[in-house]
Amino acid sequence: MQGYNRVIFLGHIGRSPELRRTPRGTAVCTFSLLVPGESQGEGKGEDVSIDVAVFSALAERCHETLSTGTQVLVEGSLVQRRWQGPGGISQSKYEVIAQVVRGIEH
Repeated sequence: MQGYNRVIFLGHIGRSPELRRTPRGTAVCTFSLLVPGESQGEGKGEDVSIDVAVFSALAERCHETLSTGTQVLVEGSLVQRRWQGPGGISQSKYEVIAQVVRGIEH
């Protein structure tokens, strides 16, 4: 059976969207999405921060319309980024590459 990589999160924008361009000129918008974490016992769990990257025209729209606190639904795939940190130490993080970002009106 072949794998399937698809995630859907509903949460609030944590870190404000930042827009940059790749060397070839493609727009890239990055932001953090805060989603509710699991509770360990009673009460509400801490929010989990998820890094999100959006590309091209959708990236530009996200940068123009989203701000901290906005509730959104994000749908995309999960990727692991790896790099060499200071001292040659291998580092990595997971990030969602979003294909769908929908603003949720209250």
